[in-house]
Amino acid sequence: MLILPSRAEGLPLTLVEAQAHGLPIIASDVRYGARDIVNDGKDGFLVENGNVNQLAERIMALLADPAELMKFSEQAYQDSWKYSEEAVWKKWLPLVEDAKKVAEIPESVGAI
Repeated sequence: MLILPSRAEGLPLTLVEAQAHGLPIIASDVRYGARDIVNDGKDGFLVENGNVNQLAERIMALLADPAELMKFSEQAYQDSWKYSEEAVWKKWLPLVEDAKKVAEIPESVGAI
């Protein structure tokens, strides 16, 4: 289990790496970051930013239920594949192809 109780965060690679190792994540629900990676209630938990009691409750709940912890672990690993090189490239390829088309200068324009 990875616990990330940040009050502010970007998109930490740590979360993706944790999922790739099958670690459920319990993290603060900040505007950017964990909210974009954690599937709340399926592969981890998002807790109200600064709510220490809720954070502790989520940690204790997962530790007390090995079957649920295993389910979250398996889901975290599966969810990590959306950040694989192949998956990311498939999303970037159309953008790269569009940029390539825009960058092509027609022969009729020529140099001045």
